[in-house]
Amino acid sequence: MEHFKVWAPNAQSVELVTRDKQSFQPSIRLEKTTQTYRGKALPGYWQVPAHGLQNLPLRDGDGYWLRIVLDNGETRYRVDPYARAMQHSESYSIHKDPARFPWTDAQHRPTARGKMVIYQLFQGGYVGRGDGSWTDPAGNNYHFTWDQKRKGDFPQLRKKLDYIQALGVNTIELLPINEFSGDNYIGYSPVSFFAVESSYGGVIGDGSSYDDLKAFINDAHSRGISVIADIVLNHFGAAGNSGPLWNFDSTTTNIYFSGEQASNQAGGTFGMAPNWARYEVQKYIEDACHYYLAELHFDGLRFDFTSQIVNKNSGSGDDSGSNVLRRLIAGLKNADPEKTLMCEHWDEYTGSYSRWMMEHIGFDAGWFNFRKELQTTLKPYQQGVEGALAHAINGGDYTHAHSRVVYANNHDECWWDGGQNQDKFYPVTQFGWRGDYWAQKKSRMMYALAFFVPGVPLFFMGDEFAMEGNFNDARKDHILNWDLERLPPGPQFKAMFQRLIEIRQSYDPLTREGTSFEWLHYPQDGWFAFKRKWEAAVLVVAGNWTGEDKYHYGVPTNGETGRWTQIFNSDSTHFGGDGVGNYLNDPNSNDASMTINIPKQGIVVMARTSI
Repeated sequence: MEHFKVWAPNAQSVELVTRDKQSFQPSIRLEKTTQTYRGKALPGYWQVPAHGLQNLPLRDGDGYWLRIVLDNGETRYRVDPYARAMQHSESYSIHKDPARFPWTDAQHRPTARGKMVIYQLFQGGYVGRGDGSWTDPAGNNYHFTWDQKRKGDFPQLRKKLDYIQALGVNTIELLPINEFSGDNYIGYSPVSFFAVESSYGGVIGDGSSYDDLKAFINDAHSRGISVIADIVLNHFGAAGNSGPLWNFDSTTTNIYFSGEQASNQAGGTFGMAPNWARYEVQKYIEDACHYYLAELHFDGLRFDFTSQIVNKNSGSGDDSGSNVLRRLIAGLKNADPEKTLMCEHWDEYTGSYSRWMMEHIGFDAGWFNFRKELQTTLKPYQQGVEGALAHAINGGDYTHAHSRVVYANNHDECWWDGGQNQDKFYPVTQFGWRGDYWAQKKSRMMYALAFFVPGVPLFFMGDEFAMEGNFNDARKDHILNWDLERLPPGPQFKAMFQRLIEIRQSYDPLTREGTSFEWLHYPQDGWFAFKRKWEAAVLVVAGNWTGEDKYHYGVPTNGETGRWTQIFNSDSTHFGGDGVGNYLNDPNSNDASMTINIPKQGIVVMARTSI
């Protein structure tokens, strides 16, 4: 709890007790106090008295409960909402000393958004299958037994930082690290906004997950890699009713909840929504965000499904979900201006990216579903796809080139939920299978194009070696399969990603503020071309979504004269393609056009080398 202070306005008494629910000797009974927030003294708080803090019997790693006598006289045992760790999602809190970890990352600076390449991964399913670097406690790597409690964890993930660094990415995005309902999930059902999921620690349930997360982030920072957290603030998960904060101090009053549900896009519900209109809940949420950035040293936050925040408490004026979120983002940016704040926001009326979240709420960038449009374009026998392709490349009414996050794949697109959803696959499986010629070409085109359109590119674990099927931490055959990194086309795809990442971080028309976009050939007749420009530096991107190679095509440059050279070709033989492109062909555009080859279901990128 915040300096061992807890909000329980309906409680008759609050006592700090051991994990075995026994009183300490002497007992530690909390005293009533107030909490100042936004200039107002809020009653209903309890805190450990000064003499109790001086002689606190808790040491790092000790478990404890709050014994609360409810308003009706019943006694209940509750977790500490501010606890940094829990033994389990339905068990006791674990005391952690925030100052105990020896950080060494003082020189680290978060990756600038213009150069950011985001590698999203699920820490619970990243290691352990076909992975020669994974070892069990006995030193073996071939007796990995998957069950609901033993999954990938932060110490194992830390071993993969050499691989991630060699790949070239400069930003990792972790799926939610908060304690969630049960163990068998990817984290989008938080029961605490502070506690780090117990199953991600080297030893389950002892609080080590908190320290192991810090060690992972610290090590990533030593390599120049930033780490972003995916945070879920739109609902609480469902351990019991809606987590251990449900009926926290009363059997009739839910102090943390508004009574509204957070609805999903399929018409169901994620869980119960926090009461964004209450100052005390606002403070808890705000404290959690600062905790991620300041105490855990995350370099940014990705807010999950913010459309289920801005629509809450709509009649509450300054305390409506949208206004509280705007105030929260302003405070976070004021405290940590270098860190990136992005949102997953699907407009409730159009289902699309909304620049309002950047211009009004204040986020730096919003997620944009690039994959959906490219998938539509590249499916066989599709007609009238020009609009979808154009929207993917330059749609969404974005505020500037780095205000949207574009992805050819992410956790939502390929996570198998155990149901009958047949449309959640890695791209090579979505288009066929990883050994199929056309599935490879389409996947390479989709992945590559995402690196050159306006936006911050994001890809998902395994994309870089053509992972197939889908993933889920409940089944060993649905987590990341490292055998595929070594089997064709894995090495070829990986070489392509390494080249894409190098380009994305090196060329001014992609990285600089104020870069421009211009259509050279709006999608029609099976091909397109556009240019990205910053001052005199220009890239021309040409793509072909048909099943026929296009040879000697005149691509207009709209006044850009000079000589050009090919810096990328998704059909390169080095990447597993046919080699149709412009190798050793450096065309001249003094007549305001250049003649190039564009491979079928592929892209080429030409850079101007001289004017």
